[in-house]
Amino acid sequence: MRLARPALLLAVAGVLLPVVSAAAAVPGASSAAPRKVTTVSDPRITENSGLAVSPTHADLVWTVNDSGSGPVVYGVSTRTGRTRAALRMADVDARDMEALAAGRDGAGRSWLWIGDIGDNRTVRESVVLRLFREPAQVRSQDVAVTSLRVRYQHGPADAETLVWLPDGRLLIVTKAFLSSRVYQVPAVAVRRALAGHDVTEPVVAQQVGTIPQTLATDGSALPDGRFVVRGYESATIWSWVDGTLVADAPVTLPDQPQGEGIGVERSGRTALVSSEGEREPLYRVTLPAAGASDPTSSTSPTSPTASPGASNGTGAPRDEPMGAGAPSDDSGTQWGAPAAFVGGIAAGLLVVLTLAVRGARRRSRRTR
Repeated sequence: MRLARPALLLAVAGVLLPVVSAAAAVPGASSAAPRKVTTVSDPRITENSGLAVSPTHADLVWTVNDSGSGPVVYGVSTRTGRTRAALRMADVDARDMEALAAGRDGAGRSWLWIGDIGDNRTVRESVVLRLFREPAQVRSQDVAVTSLRVRYQHGPADAETLVWLPDGRLLIVTKAFLSSRVYQVPAVAVRRALAGHDVTEPVVAQQVGTIPQTLATDGSALPDGRFVVRGYESATIWSWVDGTLVADAPVTLPDQPQGEGIGVERSGRTALVSSEGEREPLYRVTLPAAGASDPTSSTSPTSPTASPGASNGTGAPRDEPMGAGAPSDDSGTQWGAPAAFVGGIAAGLLVVLTLAVRGARRRSRRTR
């Protein structure tokens, strides 16, 4: 990413640093310092983008390399940093795999969603989600996948974040400066994929919110219905209040060369975060407890009741027609607290500055 002259960058930094410092002092932020857990040792894992904690196997996370890589999901030990399994998705051509989501359905079965949703040039008319059961045995093997093709309500968009909520909703968060759109994949298509049926005709993901999150690179669901979205430099937990997304709390991240992945651990109190690059550490960060609002009692605008694919099994959503997509504006969305809004703008510009400072190293990894 090419930016302006150093003098201009220094001027921007002088303006932004006080703003970011003020925005960071939001009540509810996680206070415990990030702690290194292990170092990823596999030389094949150099552009790991998505990260998901295994719902079944202890001390295991799943990750994928992004653009230019093969259709492989790596299972990495959080105790040793070594790869315990390389799962090759059979009969799959990977284009730009950027996201992972993991969870259990109403029957207690563990699943992995892989989001081939990267689109830096915003030219893809549709993107594809891959789904397969998490293997009972952690070993390298070929896995058969189910495919679900999606297009966005507002046309092509770059995205790196896929979130599977406990109530069964499947969300895609776009990657953009200053604000990101949150889209929901039609529940009927999600159920069809979970039943083992490919969805080859693109279904329309509807926008259900807008969040002031800059350059969102990954996200993960919490057991209480909230979800966390991270960018290169910051992360925020979001919750549903009366069908509207609001900022719940910021999360303290470690300093990373190109921090992209985040996966919530089973307790919901901590998450693991990763960075692109060779032999990069995994860190554990603390997640703040839920605020005064009760997100588990709230619903999204397009999913008034819970899905049968949810881990809590509390009900079923309305069936949206596959491929339906009524026009919608951004009504029903909320930018969160003023501090979050200011912090989003400041963080966005600060990310630009940071990317420029780290430019040589980062460009060499992202121009594949």
